[in-house]
Formats: sequence, structure tokens, C-alpha cells
Amino acid sequence: MQFETGFDFERAVFGLCSSGDRLLGKFKGGRADFSEAVKAFIARSRIIHPSTKIGEALYLQMVREFDRLGVGHEGLVFLPSVDTEIDLFHGADGVVFHPLFFPRLVLVDAFNIRPTVLLRLRETWIDSFNGKIYSWKHFLSDLFLFKKGKSKWRRDNKEALEQEALGKGFVIRPKDFRQLAEYGRRKNEFILTPIDACTYEGRRLFAKLVVGYLCEIANEPDHGNMALLSH
Repeated sequence: MQFETGFDFERAVFGLCSSGDRLLGKFKGGRADFSEAVKAFIARSRIIHPSTKIGEALYLQMVREFDRLGVGHEGLVFLPSVDTEIDLFHGADGVVFHPLFFPRLVLVDAFNIRPTVLLRLRETWIDSFNGKIYSWKHFLSDLFLFKKGKSKWRRDNKEALEQEALGKGFVIRPKDFRQLAEYGRRKNEFILTPIDACTYEGRRLFAKLVVGYLCEIANEPDHGNMALLSH
């Protein structure tokens, strides 16, 4: 499935989309504390997953994965955080929370990218990889850097891109958007693409990665502060 814009993709997954630049004015007054913002967000939520077919399907796949591992899914929620302070200050369109792993959670960032482009990028990153095995963790980190780098470049070149759209000039694209990213992916940050959201195999793999991460860090030292899990 292909979406015209990122807003369309957000709406298809989470049932709503970002207000764009207006989001800055909505939460004017400074950077929200991550721990407090997430706790308040989860406490006031009255749903367990987005009210969309895709959002529900992703949630149910996570449920199956927890049950398959014998962990149990009681209390699991997949909440849309689009157009909230969590979206603005921490770049998360969705939050996956399971009380068993508190205060650990997963942040989900939707990225509308064409499957053909995504596959081509992955092949390029594999070819340039210096290690022995290019894992899904490497791919997620590269995709995160690409998305953040491209977003920064588009912000920095907004006027030039608008002129290009009007046929007035041409903007040269960087060879590698990853190099423009201001920070790298933390372990609990996951990028969701149309391939992940709109195919059964994609949802299954995404759920395995998310649930696998939570189970993997279950025995790691707990610093008692969710703010450590976000920028």
C-alpha cells in the first residue's frame, strides 16, 4: 500500500495526523519532561490501541508475540501519541507500554517511504557496511538516521524546496542523509514504514522486534527514570 503523504500514513495507522508547524504553538513554553509526559499520557488514555484496522492489527500481532514467548500480554497498550507533546519533543507517533517492563517502553515513529526506495536504501547500506553481519538492528539505526537527516535537511532548505516545486530552481540533494542526523537511534526507538504496517509479514516482523527488545532488556539494570530512554 502506498500513501500520498506522511500525514496520510499517520492517519491510516493512528487515526489522526500531526498539525505540522502548528504543533510548536500548541505546546509553547519549553521541552516537556519525558517521564512526566509519558506517565500523564498513559494515565489519561482510555484505549489499548489506535482505532484503525492497521493499528489494531499491529497491536494484536504484539499480543500474539508476547503470548508465544510465554510472557503474557495483560496490560499491553499501543497508544497513538501523534500531535502530542511526546510527538513534538520526542519524535514519537506511538507508544508501546507493558506494565511488566515499567518504566521501559517503546517509541514508534511513522515514516512514509516507498517500498522500492526502502529496499534500494537497504541494499546500499548493506554494501557499505564494514562489519560481518548486517542485522535488523543496524538497518533500524540506519533508517532512523536517514529519516532524521532528511527531515533536518528539508527544514533547513524549506524555502528553496518551495521554489523548486514552483519550477524556480533546482535543489541538490545530499548523497547520504544519514550524515545530517543530529543524533542516533536509541534502543527503544523504532521506525514504522508502510511495509511494516500494511503487510502481515511486515507486522509480524515489527512485532517480533518490538517485543524482542522489551524482553531482551527486562534483566538490564533499571535506572528508575524513563527520561533516560529518550532525547
